[in-house]
Amino acid sequence: MAWQDWAVAVLSNLNAPSSPTNLATLLGWTAQEKTGLHPAPPIGPWAIQWNNPLNTTQPWPGAIDATPGGVKQYLTLSDGAGATVATLTNGRYPAIVANLKASLPASWWTGAARTELDTWGTGQVWLDFVPLTGDVMATIDDVYNMLRVGTTVDGTDSMLRALATGLLPAGPPYNQAPSLLQKILDQGAKQATAAQLTQAVTDLKAAIAAITTSGGLTAAQATQLTNAQDAILRIETALKTA
Repeated sequence: MAWQDWAVAVLSNLNAPSSPTNLATLLGWTAQEKTGLHPAPPIGPWAIQWNNPLNTTQPWPGAIDATPGGVKQYLTLSDGAGATVATLTNGRYPAIVANLKASLPASWWTGAARTELDTWGTGQVWLDFVPLTGDVMATIDDVYNMLRVGTTVDGTDSMLRALATGLLPAGPPYNQAPSLLQKILDQGAKQATAAQLTQAVTDLKAAIAAITTSGGLTAAQATQLTNAQDAILRIETALKTA
């Protein structure tokens, strides 16, 4: 079992997606716990030290103390995944679990989630050094298809088209997101430059933050915006590595 298997097991048992965003978050968290370095260095033996990537103190059958502070050494990495899930779901970390379920980029974690990291003991400084996405798409076509396909609540065949043509209420702050998405639709992802998409990511991040603050989105609309943002990040990564 490798670090990636541990991460997928943790996310699965939290009912959170094993998305590139979540894997990047868990790697950044592991690196902060194990090395204190950020951004995270390449994965090495340090990542699975004591079969306990996040240095939890959760008791577990066969576990022994690895440090004077009670960080445990587990018999297997699978045990470590189970202990990590038990810790995250003990009632002290609901915001962290919610952010993982929403696949929210680490740098977007605010308020309660950052406080919970202080409770854990890792601290929160590493959050702002986690890449927005760990995903490098093979082709821009694949990413663009992710933006175009899928049935939405209004019965259209394009999530972006639905958002751009009236799924969200009129007026600020809602109108920021549709206008941005319409721009992406009009120019086509293949013709966009990495610089333009970087600005698009910044604009969409601000729009989502404003909408979230207003509390005016349904859960379905919030999911659609989050999916759009994730897809834009992937396009940007693909363009920069093409």
